[in-house]
Amino acid sequence: MSEVRRDGDEGFCGRSRVSECGGGAHTCGFQAFHLYQAIHGLVSKLKREAPESLRNETGSAVVEFLILALPLFLPIIIYLSALHESSTIRSDLNTLARQVARAYVTSSSSDFESARVDAVVSAFETQMLRPQGIFEVPEVVINCQSTPCLTPDSRVEAVVTIVKPASTMAGIFRFLQLAPESFSASDTQIVDSWR
Repeated sequence: MSEVRRDGDEGFCGRSRVSECGGGAHTCGFQAFHLYQAIHGLVSKLKREAPESLRNETGSAVVEFLILALPLFLPIIIYLSALHESSTIRSDLNTLARQVARAYVTSSSSDFESARVDAVVSAFETQMLRPQGIFEVPEVVINCQSTPCLTPDSRVEAVVTIVKPASTMAGIFRFLQLAPESFSASDTQIVDSWR
């Protein structure tokens, strides 16, 4: 029983299915086997005659590791970068709160309290925050235990808050948007009892 040949209906051997490669289905399978052997022989010959640098697979493990590991390590790097930045800001604000409270309780009179606090905050802005890329002005709130604030043996608390607006990361992570964050620190100092 023969099949009807249609245009474009060719078998594996490139001939019509009616002729079955001239010698039946067994002959076409035999030709396919010879084609496979020819391709296999050509690949083997290329491998033998290829330069050593093409046959050497010593660096492939490193490349595979980098291709697989880099996407896994990228979120860790981003997280550690953001954690480093926030811990640096928190540490700096703790220092600022301690310095503001100390400047406040060591004022000679209530006339100089705000001027001393403003001088500390201004120096901190220019020397600590701006070099780190933070241009927001810290908000300082002074809480006194007694009135007037500079009463001997009274506690004075300085609360420093800074709000960092939404921003993008730098470098290769510039496509990431960081949410706004609020950082706060406080320190309590005691007014000297021998004032």
